[in-house]
Amino acid sequence: MDCEDNTDWKTCFEKEQKHRRDVEHQLEAKIEELYQTQYTLKRKIQELEALNQKLLLAEKGERKSAQEKAYALEELTAFTEALEDMVEERTQEAHFQKLKIIQSLNYAKQIQLAILSFDEKVIKNLPEHFIFFKPRDIVSGDMYWFSNKHPDLTFIAVVDCTGHGVPGAFMSLIAHNLLNEIINIRRLFSVEQALEKLHKLVVRVLKQKVTNNHDGMDVSLVMIDSFIKRIDFAGANASMVMIQNQEQKIINGERVGIGGIKINRQRNYSKKTFSYSKKYPTHLYLFSDGFQDQFGGKIREKFLRQRFYELLLEIHTLPMSAQRLQLENTLKVWMNGQPNNEQTDDILVMGLRLIP
Repeated sequence: MDCEDNTDWKTCFEKEQKHRRDVEHQLEAKIEELYQTQYTLKRKIQELEALNQKLLLAEKGERKSAQEKAYALEELTAFTEALEDMVEERTQEAHFQKLKIIQSLNYAKQIQLAILSFDEKVIKNLPEHFIFFKPRDIVSGDMYWFSNKHPDLTFIAVVDCTGHGVPGAFMSLIAHNLLNEIINIRRLFSVEQALEKLHKLVVRVLKQKVTNNHDGMDVSLVMIDSFIKRIDFAGANASMVMIQNQEQKIINGERVGIGGIKINRQRNYSKKTFSYSKKYPTHLYLFSDGFQDQFGGKIREKFLRQRFYELLLEIHTLPMSAQRLQLENTLKVWMNGQPNNEQTDDILVMGLRLIP
């Protein structure tokens, strides 16, 4: 099934969910098998202790003959060899299962990257852009989305889904297909109304009113009208950074996400509108919270928003590729400030330079 087919995304999602359940069942079975192995090892260790006691008694000459001592040594040797064989076998099985899971995740990564890729029309409309995309695991709960089905309108979204890894990746698939349905099929071009519709569809698709599912997403949605030179922004618990004529503005969305726990809370998303022209060079930045929440530095602290905003202002005059490289290098230095600083979340930063 082609997961890029907008008209059949529900079937595709159900298929992906079934595959996920199958993998989970395989893992549960393997975990149960490992528990049984652990129990067997514990029992064998108890037997080993008993055999050691036999040897001690034999050495002291307490009720044990030389023949019994030899027999105990023979038993101990046989047990040790059997135990080593069993551990080796279980280790090889666990390694093989891990390899299969990694191979499946790498395949899922290729599918996710194919879905996230954008066509030549988008590149033509947005020649000046960069994407810094760094999943924490093999697959990501962060995603970016483009559309320009209307000749004058380009839509861009950055989505930060609940979780990371496989659960987050499934949510990103839902977000991708729902955005396609809302904007490309239903042609709902109002950014604030598109977010409200996205919330309703997420609640419905995940059956959140009748289940304990509380997954959700934070979304930055931008529409660029190249004909009248206008930018519309709406955010669901997400922000946008805009830099015009060396002046930085932080454009905040509403502090309520899509889906999640408070599904009955009213979603009244608002639209913020800006203009751009040759007179005022305009840079836009959309991002998830992964970069600013990353731990690092000399005292192991979060990078934090203010430092992140200052970094964007500092690098915004560089070419797009250089900006991406600067973000990557800054993150690397930050994480190397302390040993064992691992990436804590998926990271996504997108930068655009608008050319009238």
